[in-house]
Amino acid sequence: MLTVCGVLALSWVGGAARAEDPWGRPEHLRALQVPPERWAERDAARPIRVFWDGPALATVVVLQRGRWRTLATDAPSGLTTPPLAPGAVLRVRLEGSERWSPPLSPDAVDDPVATGRLGGWGGADVVGQLALDLRSGDVFASTVGGGLLVRPARDQPLAGTDAQVGRWRVLGRADGLPDARVVAVDARDGVTLVGTAGGLAVLESGRVVRVVDAELPDPYVQAVHIGADRAWWVGTYRGLARRGPEASTFDPVLGPWSVFSLSEADRGSVWVGYEGLRHVTADGTVEKWLTGQHAYDVVDTPDGPVVATTESGVVRMSEPEAVEPLSRIVDRDAYGVAVGAGGLWVAAGSLGLVDPAGGLWGRGAGLPAEGVRSVLPMPDGSLFVGTDGGLARVVPREGGPPLIDAWLASRWPASTPVAQVRQVSGGLWVAGAAGVQVAGQPHPDARDLVVAAGDDNRVVAPDADGGVWAVGERVVHLDRRGNLDAWWPPAPVTTGAVQPGAGLYVGGTDGLWRLDPDRDRFVPVSTLRDVRAVAESPRGLWVAADSSVFRVVGGAVSPYLETHIPLSLSAAEDGVWVGTRDGLERIRLTAEGAVVDDILGEEDALVSIPAVASDPRGVWFATEAGQVGRVAGGRVGLVSLASVDPPAVTSLAPDGDSVWVGTEAGVYR
Repeated sequence: MLTVCGVLALSWVGGAARAEDPWGRPEHLRALQVPPERWAERDAARPIRVFWDGPALATVVVLQRGRWRTLATDAPSGLTTPPLAPGAVLRVRLEGSERWSPPLSPDAVDDPVATGRLGGWGGADVVGQLALDLRSGDVFASTVGGGLLVRPARDQPLAGTDAQVGRWRVLGRADGLPDARVVAVDARDGVTLVGTAGGLAVLESGRVVRVVDAELPDPYVQAVHIGADRAWWVGTYRGLARRGPEASTFDPVLGPWSVFSLSEADRGSVWVGYEGLRHVTADGTVEKWLTGQHAYDVVDTPDGPVVATTESGVVRMSEPEAVEPLSRIVDRDAYGVAVGAGGLWVAAGSLGLVDPAGGLWGRGAGLPAEGVRSVLPMPDGSLFVGTDGGLARVVPREGGPPLIDAWLASRWPASTPVAQVRQVSGGLWVAGAAGVQVAGQPHPDARDLVVAAGDDNRVVAPDADGGVWAVGERVVHLDRRGNLDAWWPPAPVTTGAVQPGAGLYVGGTDGLWRLDPDRDRFVPVSTLRDVRAVAESPRGLWVAADSSVFRVVGGAVSPYLETHIPLSLSAAEDGVWVGTRDGLERIRLTAEGAVVDDILGEEDALVSIPAVASDPRGVWFATEAGQVGRVAGGRVGLVSLASVDPPAVTSLAPDGDSVWVGTEAGVYR
């Protein structure tokens, strides 16, 4: 939940961890509400999970009616409290500690994993790395923006999480991860390293026991590996670090440069995708093997490493810089390699899954998507395959195509771009690269529109008659009775709105049009071009086009030229809120004419505002840095969607004291 949080500060605030506390207070202490399962529970009291580093037990108290009440004693990290209000204040004191922690409230932001659960989907489309713990049989998958996928093998629940036995489940921040954007994963002997955009999470028996960020070259972790000697290797956006099998801290190994992959080599060494390919030994000796290419996966063989590259496809190297192409089919964009049944299997991006005989297997064969990112051989000869649309299990067969059991991690836009979010009574509409999706029940026949709208929608716009419009390659209308109609727009559309009494308007780089249902066609409106945003209001349709703001009433178009270059619009009672390239402004219509107010003065100078949304109490706005703010009752508040590299915001939909946030990486609340 996003609430007013005090003084506006339009600057980036990092998330580095503090040094070890001298009074023994818990490290990486965090509290998160358990995500709601139903729409009606989104603002209700819910249990809170409390996490800290290490195995130490603690006493946890909550502030109620001016007094601290004990919730638990001798509690482990991952404690789940009874249902508490969203603004509950907690304190934690570890056993043997000299002081209580500072007061702590649940995190104010629900990430795309929580929103996906609310929508009944969960997870993300893009499945990246895959890992198998040979000792336990547990399988893990990173999903870029939708948490960690886990398939526990043993007949018992994962402690401190919502995971269930025998099925894939999604772990997010409410399960202890520092960030829902999971980029990398590796597992060995009950320990799992999870690389996220907000640091490294260490799991033991499926439970987060530690978060590492400040010790690493950068908190954005892109590759992880547990060696046969139990050493931990962590590749980040700005270098590589290693923690020895008997050590408790990390040592730097490679300096600032992006690490793309880590793979097992001989005698405690690793292959590192870093400025090409590097061979790094346990003592830190670095040998160059390949330059000028991106190495995304490596399999060590007796004849040398087999490397998946995006420039040359699959190659084998007998010695440094001696490159031998292995596949005429996969000559570029190889993302994963594995030795499985019959030989070498390749995750070949848009080509699909390539078997040892050169056969291509994609969506037509049963995979969830054409794009294949990773492949993991299993002891029984089957393979798990990570795609751009979910997971699949592939069972090779002699003399015939493989059997493919697809598991769609989700069609909910947890990692895919969102163009527009709109809330109505009973639910949420979302339009974006994954098509139209819903949470709750915004319409009794909402699923029909989800199917009819197809992929990649730019606009979702409820109307006053209880229907809703979806605009993408075609325009689809679902009326309140459940009837569907469709039209083709005259040109690519980027924005749209339903103007009371006038119907649907759509706009894009080629102009602004209004749908005339009686004539069954779109008609052009004036000569406006490069339409960026439109907003409906009782005082006319507001349009951001040609670097200015216009108001359309009937056939009249009135320009308002006093604002900075507009990026976003939202109607106000007396005019319109305008997000510009130089801050938040408002056009007020008065008896004397239009007045432009610079709402935040110099506080937001030179800050782009890509999204605004008003409600009766004020206005929500988003900055180009992925922060969301509110102006209400003379107060201004600001909160960041993520501590590291927040996603770009595209749309806002107020929900009381909360706001739904559409971004290029999913939906937040």
